[in-house]
Amino acid sequence: MEEEQERKWGEDEKMKLIKGLELYGIGHFREISENLLPNWSGNDLRVKCMRLIGRQNLQLYKEWKGTADDITHEYERNKAIGMKLDTWKGGVLVYDDDGLVLSAIEESNKLDPPFKL
Repeated sequence: MEEEQERKWGEDEKMKLIKGLELYGIGHFREISENLLPNWSGNDLRVKCMRLIGRQNLQLYKEWKGTADDITHEYERNKAIGMKLDTWKGGVLVYDDDGLVLSAIEESNKLDPPFKL
């Protein structure tokens, strides 16, 4: 019986994920897995990305490509919204039933768009 290789997430893996997000964009976790982090599944990388960008729902970031600085900026933006609305849970911004989080995200995006055209 072959021993399963122990996986550890460290700074090297984090930098490869960031490189993958720059190259392929959010939502392309299978490609990032295949080309940069073969020991991690696409779903593993999706969860790591959620923590990296600070948002549980990545739908509004679909296809978004960002640098390490862009990702840090988005994390800080999401954390600020979450702290203000008490929806920062487990290191990520989570949506609320009243739509306050989505409204705050949309307003923040109008003032400071996350997407480079």
